[in-house]
Amino acid sequence: MKKNKLHLKNYPILGFNSLRKISVFLILVVISLFGCKDDDDDNAPPPQQVQTLSVTDTAFMRKATLFNLAEINLGRMALASASTDSIRIFGASMVNERTLAQTELNTIALQNNVLLPQVPDSLHRAMEQQLQFMTGSGFDDLLISTIITDHQNAREFFTTEINSGDSQEIKNYASKYLPLIDEELVTALRLQGQIVR
Repeated sequence: MKKNKLHLKNYPILGFNSLRKISVFLILVVISLFGCKDDDDDNAPPPQQVQTLSVTDTAFMRKATLFNLAEINLGRMALASASTDSIRIFGASMVNERTLAQTELNTIALQNNVLLPQVPDSLHRAMEQQLQFMTGSGFDDLLISTIITDHQNAREFFTTEINSGDSQEIKNYASKYLPLIDEELVTALRLQGQIVR
């Protein structure tokens, strides 16, 4: 009996090149079916949303930081150079209170990816340089006058944030520290009246 051999030349459609193409195609189909990973993991938690603060809130945070940094430096200068104990005590209190306020603000900024200033503004740096060359009642007068002006300005932008801010967290911060600003302002006004000129 004669065996029938399958000769590819009898089936031109199934030539060697065609079989190779079909084999490659089938391999690719198998790889694509089994090699794909399901990216839709229904059990995965949703990606964390980075909260972005409004321009109003970030501007407030920067102003509050500049205020805190300036008052910390002025408080240190009062401790070192004031001519009366009452101004030195006030300076120490400002350093403590403003440092606490700034530490809290730094935490909020970190959580919200807000970059805050690290040094006082140029106006306050110039004022600090001027104060370094002063002594006695002249030093006390300029120091306390600067603190009063700073606190009056801070009172305005803290109040604006409380009334018009968008972030409740930032509004709470402003509400927490506005009474302290008022207390420090009252103390500074009292001390100004005691300076002997």
